[in-house]
Amino acid sequence: MELKSVVILANSVKKKPGRCIAGREVFRSGTSVSLGPWIRPVSPDGEASEGELMPRHCLTSGKEDIEVLSIYEIPLAGQRSDHGQPENWDVVTGRPWKRVGSLKRPSLQKLIEKPPHLWDVGTPGERKVHVDAPLNVRGNTSLALIRPSGFRAWVQREQKPWNDYETTTMRGVFKYQGRDYEFDITDDSFAPHLRASAKSNRTEFRPPFGDDCALCVSLGAPYRDYHWKLIAAVIPFKEPAPQLDEEIPF
Repeated sequence: MELKSVVILANSVKKKPGRCIAGREVFRSGTSVSLGPWIRPVSPDGEASEGELMPRHCLTSGKEDIEVLSIYEIPLAGQRSDHGQPENWDVVTGRPWKRVGSLKRPSLQKLIEKPPHLWDVGTPGERKVHVDAPLNVRGNTSLALIRPSGFRAWVQREQKPWNDYETTTMRGVFKYQGRDYEFDITDDSFAPHLRASAKSNRTEFRPPFGDDCALCVSLGAPYRDYHWKLIAAVIPFKEPAPQLDEEIPF
């Protein structure tokens, strides 16, 4: 087992009550703090269908919910060899996560990454990538923290006739490196009132913070031979951060 300190940059819904949580490893040496690679804690094989974290996988010592920008010591059993999601690490089931600090919100901009594109293998802006696409072509990671341009979103309630149930779709639309993208938003803390009041007609909106935000974009778990591209977190730069135990300046 390894204990790794991770600043949380995504905590999104995945097959309720499952969660998809990811962040960057934090290293400390005296008063110096630096960031390491991305880590996506996942449930061990056989404990959830797509590696989602159930409540027993992400307990906290203080019984609080996992919060974006908080830093936790996470007990991990070992790194997985998932081709499409190389950041995946198995959690130790039942061992609590310990909150050890937080990231100051003004420091968030220092974490912004600038990949040349968002996993575009074929047509620029496609919403999915084939599971067999070479890592060196699509990029050697399945997570990135970017700043969008022209960010807006839409929400719509839809009836699925083939199995007679309703679903709510919310997507983010934005430009990045001159390319147009439109990804599903799985961050259920983003505009929950609009998601709850979604109608059959598409409702488009632009958040009050506009482009002053970071998007944690991600490749989802394989589904019918594809990884779908997702917005796993929308994090405004200027929204007041919660008062936590310790704020770590980067």
